[in-house]
Amino acid sequence: NRLYNEALYEFSAEIKINQHCPLAYYYAAHIRITKEQYRRAKINLEAALRDSTDYHDAHGLLAVTFLKMGEKTKALAEWKIFVQAVGIIEDKSLTTAESIIIPEEYHKLLQIEAERKEHERLEAEKREHERSETEKKERERIAAIEKDIEKRESEKREREPLQIDEKKDNEVTDDSGEIPAPESITESAQPYSTTPGADDTTTDIEPPLEDLEKRIKSNIRFGIYGIILATIILFIWLFGTIYWIRKRRAHKEATNFSEQVDRLLNDR
Repeated sequence: NRLYNEALYEFSAEIKINQHCPLAYYYAAHIRITKEQYRRAKINLEAALRDSTDYHDAHGLLAVTFLKMGEKTKALAEWKIFVQAVGIIEDKSLTTAESIIIPEEYHKLLQIEAERKEHERLEAEKREHERSETEKKERERIAAIEKDIEKRESEKREREPLQIDEKKDNEVTDDSGEIPAPESITESAQPYSTTPGADDTTTDIEPPLEDLEKRIKSNIRFGIYGIILATIILFIWLFGTIYWIRKRRAHKEATNFSEQVDRLLNDR
């Protein structure tokens, strides 16, 4: 109580000096409410509102004061003015006396509500960004597939005339039983005929493509085996050489040692 009285004295002195000091009236009213001096708190808050009509917290504290005095209608009226001015919290009712709280507590709830909404906004932006990125990647994937399909179709269209010409050549060959050749080639080929009256049909002396591929793979495989075998032989030769050198050196050292022993014995 002594501290409260000292604070009230300081507020009164400030009011006398400055005449208009809504903050001093407001905090003096806080102390009056704590000391259950509700009528004097009401007078202080009304004075604060006269000095500053925009001091909205005074309306909120006045609502608390009226509620303490049992005047719920006036309390709700002041509370609505305060809430409409500072902001409405979604989960706080404006029509019941139970929603009236100290303005400082309401500001804390309002800050929590604002932080929650900001968090929800950021989360929504994050989800929207992720969705946009996913759609972008999907569009790029589809575009790549369509481009690949278009490329294949273009290559197919380019190959079709060649396939048609090749098919026509094959049909001509099948019908006649021989491949037409220029006369000069036919004439130059005649001296090489080993059998008189042999047919002029050409023989396919080139091996099929599959046999050629198998032969290449076989040669590569034998070449690899040969390299591996040569490497193994080289390692065996190296190890044998090293072993022979070490054995010879050990034998030589043993011989030298025996000679030195014999020399020492002879000297004695």
